[in-house]
Amino acid sequence: MNKIILSIILSVIASVCFAQKDFKDVEYQGGNEALMQMIYGNLRYPEECMKQDVQGVVIAKIQVHKDGSIGKVEILESPHTLMSNEVLRIVKLFPKFIPARKNGKNVE
Repeated sequence: MNKIILSIILSVIASVCFAQKDFKDVEYQGGNEALMQMIYGNLRYPEECMKQDVQGVVIAKIQVHKDGSIGKVEILESPHTLMSNEVLRIVKLFPKFIPARKNGKNVE
């Protein structure tokens, strides 16, 4: 039996430099472990990709708004359109994130 692994790497972008003082990056409610549990708990590997033995990594860039909601989602790399669609489906399931903060204020 083939082992099929789909890794989803989510890169949350912010409009500020991470090296700045008094900056706190975006967080998923419950932390990174909860994020990975959410992703893998909802992941449905596309049947057509299994049949064709398509494997690989999907890299998505996700914008988080000041209120924690998801903004623009961009697929940067993917081995197959169906895998990209699965990542987009999962991203739509995300609850609000804890937004980034700079100088005590929420930022994108």
